[in-house]
Amino acid sequence: MSVNRMFTTLVCAQYFTLFNSYACGELAAQYFLNRLYTRFAFIGEPHDIYWSTERGEGFKNTVEKAGMECYMYGKLNDREQHDWSVEQPRMGKWLKSLPKPIALFAAMDGRGRQVLDACIDAEITVPDEIAVLGVDNDELICEATFPTMSSVESSRKQTGYQIAEHLDLLMRGCRLKKRIFVNTPTCIITRRSTDASMIPDPSIARALEYIRKETEHKVLQVSDVVSVIGSSRRFAEIRFKNIVGRTILEEILRIRLGRVCTLLCDTNLSIGEITRECGFERESYLARIFKKRFDCSMSAYRKKMRSQI
Repeated sequence: MSVNRMFTTLVCAQYFTLFNSYACGELAAQYFLNRLYTRFAFIGEPHDIYWSTERGEGFKNTVEKAGMECYMYGKLNDREQHDWSVEQPRMGKWLKSLPKPIALFAAMDGRGRQVLDACIDAEITVPDEIAVLGVDNDELICEATFPTMSSVESSRKQTGYQIAEHLDLLMRGCRLKKRIFVNTPTCIITRRSTDASMIPDPSIARALEYIRKETEHKVLQVSDVVSVIGSSRRFAEIRFKNIVGRTILEEILRIRLGRVCTLLCDTNLSIGEITRECGFERESYLARIFKKRFDCSMSAYRKKMRSQI
């Protein structure tokens, strides 16, 4: 047996990785729900591999819990599974039959690219009629599609570092127990394919987009958002709450806590560093509101998201 073959066998015996696919579907559904979509669809991997099914179930169940309906793309025959040119007319016909506007989740970026191609052939506009979201944030795919495609990002970099550390110890002769590394979805990278608003009020739509884009760069105040809406503070607050279902302050805090979660999963920054990075003055304050929102401490959240089964 060659050295490379022996090493591969050793690696396979010592670790493997898992992706939390159900949570990926949940995150995708919540992303669209937060954007106030009321119609949803899912297109899985052509061969119905288990992780694709789990992503669809997570998406569908989350949508249905919110009282909405999710349209599921049907199973493919053998020819359609192996030949995109055979399947494409069927997908285009199905996409045209969907009620519009609709939020569509594709099981992976490659599948999302096929959805976008089918939309072009079927003369369906993206994102105005169908908003398309993929998985993996493969920039070679996402930046090359038309329009550019939004995608679910994961903790793959952090997981890769953990695997590299594990392999390094194995190669140094250390005896280690078999480990399972869990790759978890962390956030959505928004590009043009989902950059549409379901908000009927243009000023509130602008305010929401302003919050999403500016929260990462500065600490927003309610007054900043009110100025974007362009009305009195009281009237702006009432309109925002009636349409979005959250106050302006609650929406700002929701986006900021989402960034905290991303940094907890994707970086090794300390809690104090994350506190400063996200614009919170005191770690104690962030710890209190984080626990209230997620029912656990930030350390426990990080450990849970990086946990080994």
